[in-house]
Amino acid sequence: MSMENLKSRTDLSLDEINQLLDNEKDVNVFKKLLYFKFKEMGFSKIKSCELAGFPESSRYYLEDLWAEGGYNSLIPHYGGGRKSKLTEKQLNDLKIKLDSQDSWLVDDVKKLIKDEYNVEYEYQSVRNLLIRLKVPIANYFEIERDTKKISKNVIDNFEDISEKDKKEIKELILKMKEEKNIFVYQKLSYLLFRKIGFTNKEASQFLNVTTVTGNNWLKAWENKGYEGLLRKKGQGRKSKLTEKQLETLKKN
Repeated sequence: MSMENLKSRTDLSLDEINQLLDNEKDVNVFKKLLYFKFKEMGFSKIKSCELAGFPESSRYYLEDLWAEGGYNSLIPHYGGGRKSKLTEKQLNDLKIKLDSQDSWLVDDVKKLIKDEYNVEYEYQSVRNLLIRLKVPIANYFEIERDTKKISKNVIDNFEDISEKDKKEIKELILKMKEEKNIFVYQKLSYLLFRKIGFTNKEASQFLNVTTVTGNNWLKAWENKGYEGLLRKKGQGRKSKLTEKQLETLKKN
């Protein structure tokens, strides 16, 4: 199946998501794809967010994005944001309906939009819409807080991590937030997975690399830290051919 076809579908298999990951060059899109990969592997939405480096509340946003057009909707579109699912006329009509009472619960508005306009929004998207329309959210913290699990730092979810590893994990997370090079980001992700308890085989599988590659990344980090992950010119695997043989090969 062509890559363009994969990018427009929302029913991708694990192998097809891996194919997209292997060809991705944008760090931000790579992170979003990781979320869907973890979910396809059987992790919960909350756990998938955690492993992909998102707060758990992002699952609503990510699911909403994917439902709109799969991979193509994950690509950032700068200069105005995403187009609303509701038309301008529908938005005006909705605002009139919402003004009929002092405040609304997010779930009630979600149902109203579905019933009135046959348009489905994820929870977080409806909440964002209410904020944009300046509609008060009814007793949000009192009524809905029990349905919203407080997001925890990845470190706090693993009680058996040593203080030394916790410090290293914090360093990795900080580096990942700042990293723009997708190849270095992959290495940092692998190291984070290892530090929070996944095996070499599992961490390598998450990132579609061999266990040998994964171990090499770990050794590079242990020997030189972040600098060890930066592949510099001339640092690749040593050629099996001698300089003389290489020169002869070039001439031929």
